Amino acid sequence: MPKLVSSFLTPFLTVLISFPISIMVIGPIANVLADLVGLGFTSINNFSPVLSAIVLAVAWQILVIFGLHWGIIPISYLLLAETGVNTLGPAMQISTFGVLGVLLALIVKAKETKVKQIAIPSALSVTFGVSEPAIYGLMLPLRRPFIYALIGNAVGGAWLGLNNVVSYRTGGLGIFSVFNTITPEGEFGSAFWNSIIAYLIAVVVAFTVQMFMPVPLLNKEGNEEKATEEKTTETVVADSGLVDEGANEEIVASPVTGSVMPLSEAADEVFASGVMGKGIVIDPKIGVVKAPANGTVASIFETGHAIGIKTDMGAEILIHIGIDTVELDGKGFTKLVAKGDKVLAGQELIQFDIEAIKAAGYETLVLVVVLNSKEYTDVLLTDAKTVNTGDYLFTTLK
Repeated sequence: MPKLVSSFLTPFLTVLISFPISIMVIGPIANVLADLVGLGFTSINNFSPVLSAIVLAVAWQILVIFGLHWGIIPISYLLLAETGVNTLGPAMQISTFGVLGVLLALIVKAKETKVKQIAIPSALSVTFGVSEPAIYGLMLPLRRPFIYALIGNAVGGAWLGLNNVVSYRTGGLGIFSVFNTITPEGEFGSAFWNSIIAYLIAVVVAFTVQMFMPVPLLNKEGNEEKATEEKTTETVVADSGLVDEGANEEIVASPVTGSVMPLSEAADEVFASGVMGKGIVIDPKIGVVKAPANGTVASIFETGHAIGIKTDMGAEILIHIGIDTVELDGKGFTKLVAKGDKVLAGQELIQFDIEAIKAAGYETLVLVVVLNSKEYTDVLLTDAKTVNTGDYLFTTLK
């Protein structure tokens, strides 16, 4: 599609093709399926209200994705009109609370900044009954957390069914749905309190399951579980050395062991301002710098206080040991490689005496900076507070 007309013709042709298909094919099929779904849940509810509450609590969010929940909503209205109570309503409403529990766990546990950026506002919207941002933004892309949310909903749904929780009106969603369980006389009966308990159960169960399970990567094809933080140096060597040349991202390991701080806290204003590039600061616990990835030594200062590595994927990484340590004139530093040397991830590059450098009155903070950051769309930094040599430090994205 020529760029000159693509902004107009692409949406036009998309609508031209999809609209008649939606009207003539997808719509009628979805309508029939929705009717079948409604009939199925009516049969389950007649057979066992407890089983119905569990199945509906689990299935509701899945049905919403395909629009098939519309086969159940009319039935819930008919139940309310004919009997004065809606036995399906509470199970429908609890479905957002399992998702809320998982989102809260992701906010606490996820390492990817993007996951937290989506999870925080999604948790707020889910609290008030709007689950689409969470479902399409995280649950479906991550997959497994969605399953954990459904587990929480199942347990909460069981509580609803066992305690015969019903609603007496249609109204608010999310946390406001508890008011639907107040009796017509205005009493806070067992349905009201048991609905609150069920919602809390769904949140707690889903939160607990997700906290015990690994969080998949959002930006990794196949949603691989983020075990990078726990990899040994040998594993990082393998990962860094076998990346396809056409890959659009590169995982870089930590060159030292220590506590992690943002680059903005560096005492050197040039680094802290980000002028040199995006990066991170590590307060080292062991005086050894190792190669963060396979590459070539692009430069190494005569004093041994800094080294530049150009990785095989093209990232230009500067590892600067200490602040103003160039003034030590090499005292306390031992160079183990020279300019032009090929290095493997995990290979020792420089040894430095932490105590001797501190005794001389200098900081030993290690600054790790991607000098050519502007060549990348983003540099994703670890959220870990501490790292060991070879642990995941950041990812460069082209």
